[in-house]
Amino acid sequence: MRERPSISKTLLDTEALEDHTKNMKMGILEVVKESADPSRSLTSVVNVAVVLEEEVVMDNLPGYTNAFILLFGLLYALNIEYPKDLKYTFEVVQKVFLHLGNECTARVQSLKNKLVHM
Repeated sequence: MRERPSISKTLLDTEALEDHTKNMKMGILEVVKESADPSRSLTSVVNVAVVLEEEVVMDNLPGYTNAFILLFGLLYALNIEYPKDLKYTFEVVQKVFLHLGNECTARVQSLKNKLVHM
């Protein structure tokens, strides 16, 4: 949808998680190990964590996809309001992909109609 904010942050394994969870209402942290060889720009993920209300609530997750699904499940189960700047993203996941609920906003309904007619 037209949103720019990101739900995730990436940090190096040498950085403290707490520095990145400040002012983070919810999201996913990916901790990567910096390549020792400067000619290689590839990094490897060493930890993936879910953050709610500035606290890491789950970590050492197997990957970003699992973290996103767990974050969405926590938001849904705990009835936490979606962040304003990401509400359409979460609404698409909830209403279009998971078929949870019937009523959609006009923007999401338009996307849903376009996907059906593809």
